[in-house]
Amino acid sequence: MSSKVATEVRTLPVGERTAKHAPSESAMRDTARHQVVSSVIVPGILLLAYLAQCAWFIESQSFTFDEPINILSGLEQWRNGQFSGGQGMNDHPPLARMLCTLPAINSKFQIGDKTVPNPEAVAWHNSDFDSFGRVLPNPEELAWRTRPVNAVLGAVLGLLVWLAARSLYSLNAANFVLALFCFSPSIVAHFSLAATNDGVMTLMLFAGAFQLYRWYGNRSWQQTAVLGTVLGLLLLAKGSSLPFFVVAIVLMLALTQGSVAIRPTDWNWKQAGTAFLISFLIVWGAYHFHVSKVTLAASDVDARIVIPQRPDPVIRHSSRTFHISVPFPAFEFLQGFLYQVWHNKIGHSAFLLGRSYIGGSRLYFPVTILLKWPTIVLLLFLAAIGLMCLRRTSRPRYLALWAAFPVLYFIFAEFSNLNTGERYLLPIYPFALLLCGRVWPTKRTRGMVLFLAVALAVHVADALRYTPDSLSYFNLFVSPVSKYKLLSDSNLDWGQGLLALRRYQQAHPSVPIHLAYHGNVAPAIYGIQALPLMPNEHVSGTVIVSATYLSVQTLPDPNSYRWVLQYPLKLILNHSLYVFEVPNRTGPRP
Repeated sequence: MSSKVATEVRTLPVGERTAKHAPSESAMRDTARHQVVSSVIVPGILLLAYLAQCAWFIESQSFTFDEPINILSGLEQWRNGQFSGGQGMNDHPPLARMLCTLPAINSKFQIGDKTVPNPEAVAWHNSDFDSFGRVLPNPEELAWRTRPVNAVLGAVLGLLVWLAARSLYSLNAANFVLALFCFSPSIVAHFSLAATNDGVMTLMLFAGAFQLYRWYGNRSWQQTAVLGTVLGLLLLAKGSSLPFFVVAIVLMLALTQGSVAIRPTDWNWKQAGTAFLISFLIVWGAYHFHVSKVTLAASDVDARIVIPQRPDPVIRHSSRTFHISVPFPAFEFLQGFLYQVWHNKIGHSAFLLGRSYIGGSRLYFPVTILLKWPTIVLLLFLAAIGLMCLRRTSRPRYLALWAAFPVLYFIFAEFSNLNTGERYLLPIYPFALLLCGRVWPTKRTRGMVLFLAVALAVHVADALRYTPDSLSYFNLFVSPVSKYKLLSDSNLDWGQGLLALRRYQQAHPSVPIHLAYHGNVAPAIYGIQALPLMPNEHVSGTVIVSATYLSVQTLPDPNSYRWVLQYPLKLILNHSLYVFEVPNRTGPRP
């Protein structure tokens, strides 16, 4: 009987057999609908959530310490074509500054008039900049003209991270990684600032690694041209980008399909040379194709020439001035890079775990990661590494290629003398998120998916604890009251609290305020009426001190403002301004 049934099945028409085993039309529609939801709607909602957080940040946070000088530099570069020698700075390449200030190129937007409210008040200025006392039409409007560009660049980075995760893992894993990205406080904060280069450097370093990965899989001339363009933009992102450009060109030269070429005759000279030329033209074009003339000069020249087989040297003396001029394209780029080398050599004031110092500490960035990276991201990152080491999951394709840039970046940061904030490690954060995608199961199990959904919910709730004060974020294990004892500067208090202070003053219009503010913008331009508080000046009433001054990172006298700590803490504004109520001196002292 079974043979008869088999015969009947074999004799069925081909079309009828196919129809019986083909998926139904409704199933195909469900699959297509699910594909659209997973690949378009979910990423779109996540990126909108990220942009909403950026908008809230832009609306609620005053200009941070570095923003005014970066805006001034960008406007000067657009309006005067001046990259060196003006009021602005040439410490970094101009990509972030020019992109963010392009919407504010109209002359009605002005920033400048550096003023010092009181030359003796260390709390109102530092050795590099004085306070900016003029922002036109007003600081809020200028912020909305400049900061959103950076927020859009962050969305582009989020899209690249999603595309990379989808290529390495799966669509669901990519959405998981993107959700971690969109609710990362450091990403939201540093991509919501105007013309600072930490976000742009993060974008271009990841874009460079991603495009190198794509080029390695498809070495067409189109991919080579795209890689050259990305590497040119990487050079324009930040002064520290030059070593990574060199590494990318070396990898282009030596990488062959499945191996590394040792002999120069086997290297990819044409493609690497093409990418180098495209990068050079992009950098030169960004500086308006400037050609500087570098002149080497000397007087009283003595020339001594030793010639083989000649018993005595040829000696020539001239009292005339010797000089030679050499054209140098985009010399401003080299000038900025040399400034960074000098800055790193002399170091910068830093603060870590209660200790102020100048220069670098090997503990600074590991401790900063433990305190500033979201707890869930840290756990997922360690879990991914553990699963790969135990061979419980496979390694991502071309792991060494993906790891080259972040590992090298971390090594450079560790040996740097610039310990001024977690933002210096921001470029390795997207790579860490990408590795977190490895924990997403290849075979969907209900228990594992539920566990990761709970972890993601905790991550989102953790991030939203600080929103919109994302710049001051510390993870779940750090008390908000004691943060200034651990880290300071751009980790906690970068001058972003003036709008919160204005709201506080509007709610208490009759209360005089004594203010020690760490920032680069005069509080008066935000409409704040406050008395500048001098170091070691003991006053009574409402005293507000920036967290950075409580940490004494930038003050020569560690006790300049710590006298206020003996009095009651009323509240903390914007997670960065500490409000104390100091009783009258005639009353009882605690």
